[in-house]
Amino acid sequence: MVLIASTIIVSAQSENASNIKVGGWLKINSVYDFVGIGNESALNISAIPTGDVEKDPVFTMDLYQTRLFFDSNVLTTKYGNIQAYVEVDFYGNNGGELRMRHAYVKMGNWTLGQAWSAVCNLEAWPNITDFDGPATGAWVRQAVLRYKMDLGNKHRLALALEAPFGDYDRFLPTDSLLTTTNQNMPDFLIRYTKDWTNLHFQATSIFRQLSYRSLTEREITYGYGGVVSLVHNSPRWKFITQGIAGVGISRYLVSFQGGGWDAAPKPDGSLDPIPVIGGYASAQYYWNSTKTLSSTAVVGLFKIENRVRTDFYDYSGEYYSANLYYQPIPALMLGAEYIRGHINDENNKTGMADRVQLSLEYSF
Repeated sequence: MVLIASTIIVSAQSENASNIKVGGWLKINSVYDFVGIGNESALNISAIPTGDVEKDPVFTMDLYQTRLFFDSNVLTTKYGNIQAYVEVDFYGNNGGELRMRHAYVKMGNWTLGQAWSAVCNLEAWPNITDFDGPATGAWVRQAVLRYKMDLGNKHRLALALEAPFGDYDRFLPTDSLLTTTNQNMPDFLIRYTKDWTNLHFQATSIFRQLSYRSLTEREITYGYGGVVSLVHNSPRWKFITQGIAGVGISRYLVSFQGGGWDAAPKPDGSLDPIPVIGGYASAQYYWNSTKTLSSTAVVGLFKIENRVRTDFYDYSGEYYSANLYYQPIPALMLGAEYIRGHINDENNKTGMADRVQLSLEYSF
């Protein structure tokens, strides 16, 4: 609220015209999960229980995905348009309290604040009810400093420094030589985008440093990789594909943030970045010419390769969903979706989860 008030004051004092928009959506979510996994808002593949697990189905309803945004734009003579944007939902403190999603300022070609990472492509987000999007996709919000360039003929380039996070502690308890430590270098990302009449392409490269500590000193290793997405539109169809591949970049997969999958200790006492591949493909079909009734099907997969530990297996899985959406008026969206996830964990145990999800979204 302080940021909003400051924006209003600055706008009022500016010699240029400004506008402030307040909006959002109200979203009611209902989920019946046949297994009873803890993450009700999204089918998080890494949360699926494995082995001989007794099913404990659960039905939940909430409005935590309801969002509010505040958007201020000031058109200045010297700096062009300056935008301040704040967006919150109600997932704070595990639900019911405000949580910051976005808070950034855009001035000219610069973006500074918390926003979607350069790996994300909002054009490639399928029309699904699952809150995190496809669980095998790259969806991250974090602090960014980004500069974009228009290269002409619908070619665009963006350079970004993003907040680092050493997400590699999953296997450290099995190795007494290594411990986590502070990260002192931002992640470096380069994004290229190109548009055609019915086609959209985006590719982002990632380079990051992972700092860790051995018994004697602070050491580093490196992660790198990329994310590519392609979107094709036609009058009745929309096709989307996205793929991610690299080493030490598992934290950019939405289902594995905070899981400690970026690296594992080697026998010689160093830290080895873990290879990962993932992605999904989706097809959306509009059942009528007014595009008020549509269906979207998604298939995704991932594999996190264990190449240094003989006591653990590769971690892999799949994601599937299919839905029906009805939009009687532009502001109202009704959706019904079936979702399935499957994993084979590092102990070579399998798990599967199924759920049905209903949602109502009203934009204002």
